Amino acid sequence: MGRTLTVNGDFINYGTVRNGQGNMGVTLLIKGNMQNNGTLINRWITLGTGPQQILSTKKISCSGIDKNPDGTIIAMSDLEIDSVTTVNLNGDILNMGNYKLTKISRKNIDNSSDIIYAGTIYSNGQLDISGRFNSDLDGNPTLIGNTPLLFGYNKVKQNLIIASGKIVSDEQVMGRTISIEGNLINYGIIKNRYAGLVIKIKGNVENHGEFSSFLRFAGDDNQKISGTKIFSCASTEKKPDGKINAASDLVLDSTTTIYLDNDILNMGNYKLTKLSKKDIDNSDFIFIGGTIYSNGEIDITGRFGSNLDGNFILIGKEPMLLTGDNIIYHDLRVSKEKIIQDECCMGRIFTVNGDIYNYGTIKNRFGGLTCYALGNVYNYGRIEIDWFIAQNENKVSKLYGTFHSNVQLENKGNTTANFVVDQFLNVKYRMIIKDNAVLTINNSSELIVVKQSKIMELGQ
Repeated sequence: MGRTLTVNGDFINYGTVRNGQGNMGVTLLIKGNMQNNGTLINRWITLGTGPQQILSTKKISCSGIDKNPDGTIIAMSDLEIDSVTTVNLNGDILNMGNYKLTKISRKNIDNSSDIIYAGTIYSNGQLDISGRFNSDLDGNPTLIGNTPLLFGYNKVKQNLIIASGKIVSDEQVMGRTISIEGNLINYGIIKNRYAGLVIKIKGNVENHGEFSSFLRFAGDDNQKISGTKIFSCASTEKKPDGKINAASDLVLDSTTTIYLDNDILNMGNYKLTKLSKKDIDNSDFIFIGGTIYSNGEIDITGRFGSNLDGNFILIGKEPMLLTGDNIIYHDLRVSKEKIIQDECCMGRIFTVNGDIYNYGTIKNRFGGLTCYALGNVYNYGRIEIDWFIAQNENKVSKLYGTFHSNVQLENKGNTTANFVVDQFLNVKYRMIIKDNAVLTINNSSELIVVKQSKIMELGQ
């Protein structure tokens, strides 16, 4: 059987404490403080009652460390704990203060059981933890090192910084979740290793590294997202529903799905870029639901399933494919090189509640587009869609430009809808003026309607 050495006071070691050959080993039960300047390769170290201090100038390589009864262990120096050592913090706090904690892992980091588990590590310094890690974190720690840290179901009670070069991932086999109560600043690599790592956060997210895990905003409507590097998260969402606020320009990767559902992504004046896979028609990694509010530039490539609000402008050279029933709550501005189209395969409808200023191209791709326009329309580019339906209620809407579309003017309510040709209107297909709609051609303005020699069809 193993043997226990009980130290009622402080334990100071300059020598070697080890297990005898072929024996069960030696357990140190220390009731005071612990100072190690030698070699600890024994079976177990159990710390006793009340807050206890630990100081070590050498690596600790015993089989295990725990505290009984539960309590606080206070580091008085940097600590290095070997790959063969299990640290059981169940019910305990390891308070590192500003000191550095290093926990080495066995080479097989995925299956090693000699880890730090349960309890909480409080740190305002550096944590170099390799392999599996199943304790909570408190304070404002910075994760460092070159070997991956594999999270289980962990809680970060305040803020977390991930340094450059550090890899944070999930342990095997099912997905794992880190719940962060404060802010996350990433300079390293956050990625999925097995079933996936979910970053569930109530604070702000700042990314200056690689970020390709799952991201879930779980805080109030003041949460912010920012970064100097691309976000490649497998998915991004907010639960419960609410608002996510951009604090910088954002670039979202072609591999990222953004579930806005009933949420608002508030871009403010910052630029939003959403990349798409090369097969833009079939990519499912898109914006879904909710609303993007922007007073800046929006460069979205591929399929797009959300609504838009604010005084934004759509830019870029790649097509943006509307998934249907998209609503633009304010004005729609399309830059010169931007292309707006419908996704595969049936026709799609979008509605613009404000004015349209089109310098780009709005055209059919598959089943065709239908646009409901409730404000003024200034088309300086190309509109080549199935139906362009202008509506208003008890007001005057101006129309300008060339339309390679069927154009229909109609009343949205019970009063007369008034439309005015502002300088020039050229309709390449049919124009239909419904009941209670009036089209006025101002002096020196020009109207051209071309379709099978018919000038205009009224009241259809």
